[in-house]
Amino acid sequence: MYLDSNVFIFGKERPESNSRVILDLIEERKITPIISYATLEELREYFSRKYNRKTAINEVYYVISLPSLEIIPRDRVKRRITRFKGVIPDKDLPHLVSAVIAKVDYIVTYNRHFLESKAKDYVKIIKQAELVNLRHRTPANELLKANTALTFCIHAIKIARANLSLLVSVKGLGIGDLGKIREYRLEGISTA
Repeated sequence: MYLDSNVFIFGKERPESNSRVILDLIEERKITPIISYATLEELREYFSRKYNRKTAINEVYYVISLPSLEIIPRDRVKRRITRFKGVIPDKDLPHLVSAVIAKVDYIVTYNRHFLESKAKDYVKIIKQAELVNLRHRTPANELLKANTALTFCIHAIKIARANLSLLVSVKGLGIGDLGKIREYRLEGISTA
């Protein structure tokens, strides 16, 4: 499948996103990514502008080191680009042509130029969430929510245990000792 630049951008900037799940699937060799020279140029430009040159170099290096990555070179795209003029805005033409050359099943993107264009006549366009659903993978944000809920429950149990053992250990103290109970209870919570 052909991955638009926004998959890599969202995957880097939003660790809980479906784009991050897609990058994880690529790293696990469950998806074979295809990009074009234009993807690398867009990523270099974006990360240089938004962050700095070093980040841009690191991000482009990350992409080109992905397992099984196929990059459609500029010369192959240039030979066929005129055939697709008018289908999509010119700046996105290299992506469409690369996807057609590679005979991909999908272009994965949130780019409205693809979603609202005639590009669908040449290749199926899907959003990141659709790909994750096709792969029957729980989106990262759902995993994060489940992990957060589990962590909260574990802490609640530890606090309850600490309070229970504290109450058992202070049984027999008088009303004048309530300050000590509060003090012990706070210690029990902080050590849980």
